[in-house]
Amino acid sequence: MCNRLSRLLFLWLASHALVGPARAQPHPTREFEIRGDRPFLGGEPIDLWGIRYGNALYSDAVTERHVNNLDNMAAHGVNLLGLYLQGSNGGYPNFDAGLNGFHRDGSLKPAVAGRLALLVREADRRGMVVMVGLFSPRKDQFFHDEAAIKRALREAGEFLHKNGLKNVFVDIMHEYNHPDRIDHEIFREPEGQAKKARLTAWFKEVAHDVEVGVCPAEDTGTADTYPGMDVRIIQKEMPIPDSGFVVNVEIQKQDSYENDGRFNAGHRAFMDAEFAKYLKSPHAVMLFHSAFTQGISNVSGTAPHAEMGGMGTGPDDRGIRFYYEWVRDHVGRYEYPRHTPFQPEPVKVATTTRVFEVRGDRAYLGGEPVKLWGIRCGNALMSAAVTERHIRSLDAMNRHGINLIAVSLQGTEGGFPNPDAGPNAFRADGSLKPEYADRLETLIREADRRGMVVAVDILQPGKVQTLRDEPAIRRAVEEAGRFFAGRRLQNVFVDLLHGHGHPESAHHEILREPDGASKRARLLGWFQATAPGVLAGICPHGRSKLEDGASPGSLRLFEDGDDLTGSGFKVKAIAAEYDSPGNEGVFNAFHREAMDREWSTFLGRDDAALIFRSAFVEGITGAGGTGPNPEIGGDGSNDKDHRGVSIYDRWLSEHVGPWSYPRHGRPGARP
Repeated sequence: MCNRLSRLLFLWLASHALVGPARAQPHPTREFEIRGDRPFLGGEPIDLWGIRYGNALYSDAVTERHVNNLDNMAAHGVNLLGLYLQGSNGGYPNFDAGLNGFHRDGSLKPAVAGRLALLVREADRRGMVVMVGLFSPRKDQFFHDEAAIKRALREAGEFLHKNGLKNVFVDIMHEYNHPDRIDHEIFREPEGQAKKARLTAWFKEVAHDVEVGVCPAEDTGTADTYPGMDVRIIQKEMPIPDSGFVVNVEIQKQDSYENDGRFNAGHRAFMDAEFAKYLKSPHAVMLFHSAFTQGISNVSGTAPHAEMGGMGTGPDDRGIRFYYEWVRDHVGRYEYPRHTPFQPEPVKVATTTRVFEVRGDRAYLGGEPVKLWGIRCGNALMSAAVTERHIRSLDAMNRHGINLIAVSLQGTEGGFPNPDAGPNAFRADGSLKPEYADRLETLIREADRRGMVVAVDILQPGKVQTLRDEPAIRRAVEEAGRFFAGRRLQNVFVDLLHGHGHPESAHHEILREPDGASKRARLLGWFQATAPGVLAGICPHGRSKLEDGASPGSLRLFEDGDDLTGSGFKVKAIAAEYDSPGNEGVFNAFHREAMDREWSTFLGRDDAALIFRSAFVEGITGAGGTGPNPEIGGDGSNDKDHRGVSIYDRWLSEHVGPWSYPRHGRPGARP
């Protein structure tokens, strides 16, 4: 992903004559146009059903997250997404959290330009359209003056035009004439008609082939038409005009940023009526709007959500899946240029996954020897949307050589701002919550489709105290074992308790020294009695010797600080964390040197596997406000534009090669 963003940045530089002029122009996308009151793409008439993803350009990881969801959108009939170069309402806890894609002088930020080009081109690959909003009432005040606004318009238009990004239309100013948040005179009444026409003329001077409009602020007296307009843009509960091609760029959202992704019966009735209204109006298009998709962090702590998530019925079911399924059922699946009726696939009988096993000092999957390179995604089961997010990152992981993902039923440290934010799949009596079991099965089976292994932590020292007593601990261990056995999930291995003997967090006697070896043996016995075909181990806390972490027939697991001595196959279950909660996804030169040394010790070691750990990947919310981030993101060079772990992915690409079961490909091959 970092390589792709770099290439798109090069295109932006080329369009501004900062590199050699001999470089060929990029191939244009399909062209969006309006004929009469109907939309066309690539010369074909299309129907559009959209979602507002106002902050999709917020960071490398967030843009990647949205790209990863495009196929699912199309599969449900959604083929239009809306975003803003100046971001949109950031919601809770900071409504100004959205990114500003322009400098104060109006110049377009290269990192934002690269993300925009990536998302627009990926949408075009699927025959989709992107609504690009330029200015937001949350950010217009940052421009120095009208000259800066003109420059911003021209640079955005030149970028779209010179890079051949034609599958777009533009909302020049969202909520024109907003009574509270518009600062510059050109964005306000009076004389709005002439001002909107002037803004449009500046844009059209450099991008004559891109359709534009201006969204009025509802109930402020400014018109939804003006001279030179292409798209008639409305918002919220404004009535659908009878003429023109109409786009409602944000139907009235029904969830709140302080409780995103939750909807009651009244909310659902309102939205169903809105959907039906636009279904009956072929000249009008809507972008579904929700706090769940737009806010940054929110009360869920994991927004913005490109994912559909759950049905929105409660705190454990946050999401907008109902909209996806409504479009799919009433409009059909989308494959350019048509929607086709949805045909449910036959129910498939669950089969046994590939078997993970250890023979001597080698790991095997499905009978084939495999070399494992892992990444720790401990909070991947936190919600339906977060599990979705991780599943959609698996292909990118494979392209960079990752074939092992570690998750936890009791989550792991939530990081900044709340280390206890992680999920907990067990009730106090040790029973396994069904929604967590379902998420875990889905993730494991998706990993198996790609020939990957899943490491599953059962108990965590930060959450095990929520289990009432030793019988509850036994029940949790046994229910986990029955889950793997009953659902025929064998491409896994298990860490029954990460950090056995932890001096501060091992609350129950069976989890502490003394007599650690016999206590670990009891825990392993409970699990192996219910899941005899699944390899399990217990990772001791701290610098305990490797032998202390293993019992006969168990897997050898160890933490950072231990070396690779000892016989048998070994797993470094938690490597050092080189970025920190509160500054996740940022690595200095010392970190990079230390990581290179650590990773290099596992090269050529078929008897050992590494699970990379990062606060960027694992933390919930974080300083960036968008975690957990299973996406590659940026190169970790700074905290403004490039948070990410592409340093690990790039290292694997160069030293290990892409993963395609059962082998890694040639190192150095471009992912």
